Amino acid sequence: MSDHEIKSEHPQPDALRRQLVKGGLATTVVLATLTSKQVLGAATYNCTISGKMSGNTSGHGQNQACGIGLSPGYWKFPNSPQYHTWPAGSWTPSTLFYGATCGGASFVNAFPAYPGKTLLQVLGTTGGNSSRPYAALARAVIATVLNSVKFAPNYAISGSEAIQMYNSVYSTGTYQPKPGVSWGAGCCTAYLESLYQLASGETAYGSTAGCTGLT
Repeated sequence: MSDHEIKSEHPQPDALRRQLVKGGLATTVVLATLTSKQVLGAATYNCTISGKMSGNTSGHGQNQACGIGLSPGYWKFPNSPQYHTWPAGSWTPSTLFYGATCGGASFVNAFPAYPGKTLLQVLGTTGGNSSRPYAALARAVIATVLNSVKFAPNYAISGSEAIQMYNSVYSTGTYQPKPGVSWGAGCCTAYLESLYQLASGETAYGSTAGCTGLT
């Protein structure tokens, strides 16, 4: 299995399982499939981007706490007893940030210094979102992808969507959660931080000021 591909270690949805069994196939489903809008029924709707944009009025279940994930501060100490081992079959800490792929989405070369930063090195960066490469958002997205594997299918955003969010902010300065709505790096970081618990002493870098759906 490639280090640049995230695959889920969780059981596949019933409908997909029946389809695979009927066809006599046995395969591992990539994260993007598990966290598609059709499969995310287990996730709390008010935590998804769609739920935020609809004002949590869609009736997709009760509004519940969203912060089930683990923060960048937890993930940046792999294999340490008090922290968390990276999910089996996912990226490794030595995977290069540039080109790291999940569900068909790959990070842009936001940290170009040769030979490039690894995911673990990006998790160890400091600073916020005042300028490119938006280090705080990069850290939040890495944690989000790992969380989306560990907690699939109960995480509110897919890994591929999180990477696309980062690439859009890096390339254009904003991400559009829906047509006519733009989130900057601070808004995107605030949303991702709402899905996990900060480690002790860890700083929140997101800001909900002016962020449609988050205020």
